[in-house]
Amino acid sequence: MNRRAASTTLATSLAGVLALTALTGCGGDPDAASGAGDDKAPLTVWVRKPPGSPTEQTHRELAAAFTRSTGIQAEVTALFDDFETKLQQAAAQRKLPA
Repeated sequence: MNRRAASTTLATSLAGVLALTALTGCGGDPDAASGAGDDKAPLTVWVRKPPGSPTEQTHRELAAAFTRSTGIQAEVTALFDDFETKLQQAAAQRKLPA
């Protein structure tokens, strides 16, 4: 495959991913998937790191900077033990971080 074809394929793939991302909603709020959600609703971020780790602190600092910049509250939850199980449970209950 030549460079131009590879670039076109990459651009098309990225456009498809962006389109799917725009159409996909997460969380327990059925209005969020339709785009009718609250633009200032709190943002919850799950981080797969041990609670109290330096990486968690960095994420908390980034969330605080995001809140200062946008006015949107951002909360960081560090989860390490049973991360996949907790994620699957939240997905099954339609209560993913949003």
